[in-house]
Amino acid sequence: MILSDLGTFTTNILKQITSMTGIALHHTISRNPKANVKSERINTSLKITILSLTDHKVDFDLTVVVHKYFYNGTKHSSHGFTPDIVHFGRNLCLIFDIITAPIETSLLTEEGYTNTLLSSLQAL
Repeated sequence: MILSDLGTFTTNILKQITSMTGIALHHTISRNPKANVKSERINTSLKITILSLTDHKVDFDLTVVVHKYFYNGTKHSSHGFTPDIVHFGRNLCLIFDIITAPIETSLLTEEGYTNTLLSSLQAL
């Protein structure tokens, strides 16, 4: 699912791609910035990373890939888990990990993840 705020990027091409791939395209209510706060947070983070890396003449495609790995490996402030842990139950190894340190992947069980998440939420 893609949630759009009807910004300028919502084009016929995007509609065709989502239709061909079976991705649902939904729209937020006009003038409701709270509805897309998560995507705006990611966009801001992505923009900062891209601008800082492109200042050093790094390839744009590589910049996006590097940002994705850093973002998915960073703990979220509200619950203390990385997106990799939430989606895959473990931190994925990066090319930097292979070069600099031994690979350590700690797998989480559903029960362990649920208990840790509930404990974190109760602490808030």
